[in-house]
Formats: sequence, C-alpha cells, structure tokens
Amino acid sequence: RPSAESRRFEASLPRGTDAGVEQDLSYWIEAGDARSRKFKLTVFTRPTLMVQKIHYAYPPYTGLPTKETNHVGDIRGVEGTKVTIGALASQKIKNAYVDFDADGTSDLQMKTDGVRAMITIPLELREDRRTPVHPRYALRFTAEDGRQNVEPPIYSIEVTPDYAPEVSITEP
Repeated sequence: RPSAESRRFEASLPRGTDAGVEQDLSYWIEAGDARSRKFKLTVFTRPTLMVQKIHYAYPPYTGLPTKETNHVGDIRGVEGTKVTIGALASQKIKNAYVDFDADGTSDLQMKTDGVRAMITIPLELREDRRTPVHPRYALRFTAEDGRQNVEPPIYSIEVTPDYAPEVSITEP
C-alpha cells in the first residue's frame, strides 16, 4: 500500500500466534510489468525460557511439608523458605540468569544443563518487614547461537513475614 509519509509503498507481515511467517521464504515485488530481484527471508525460533516448576522448602520449624507448583512462575511463601526455580528453554542454553526486579540486569547466574536451568533462592524481606527484598523477577538467557530472550515474562514474589512468637503468662 502507499506510504502516508512519502512516495514509497509498504507491506506488513502478519504478527501473533494465529498468523505469521513460520518458515523461510523467498519473495519479490511486482508493479505493472516490472519485477524486483528475489529477496530471502530467514525465520528463526524466538528464544524463550519458561518456568517449569517451583519447589518450596519451608523452614523446618514451621512444620510445613515441601510443595511444588508446575508452570506457574509467581512465588508466594513464608520468609526463610528456600525456593528452587526450574526452567525450560526453547534452545540450548549458553548462560542463564535471574533478573531480580525485572530491570534488565543479570543478577544471579543459574545452573544450566542443555535446555534446562535451575537456581535456589531464599525468600527475604526488607528492614520494614513487609516488602520482599525482590518483589518481582524475570529469567534471562542467551542461547548457544547468541540470541537472547528479549522480553521475558515478569513474575511476582510475595513473602509472608515470619514474626517471632509472642508468649504471655496468664497465671502465676
């Protein structure tokens, strides 16, 4: 279609999961009796790293049994809980990191094995005893071919304070 800003023409390829280019292709442009040279479009799989499971190991004194969630990246637990995040990548992993606060930094390196990544982190609160040290996170990785997951999902972290018990003597 004609471009609104100049005397050029433009074309758009469909986006999204329901439509789009799924394989390499060659194309050319025709106008009247003229035809351009052939161009080649190469399609690659977008790198993704998704949470596969989260294992919760609560502090022993709580008496809570360990727990596992599948395919849910949001974390909720009592302060002091050790959380192990297991993730699965769409491609072989060169390196993977936890990006605390989802601010684009590689804060903590994950252990990797092929297309799997894993890390254990403690659930902690700030000095105000209400706010998690890290209220959200994202998983970032670089595939062996050098491509990165540019827009990873962002997950929340909720930490329940573990207050010291209160004791009162009601009778002498």
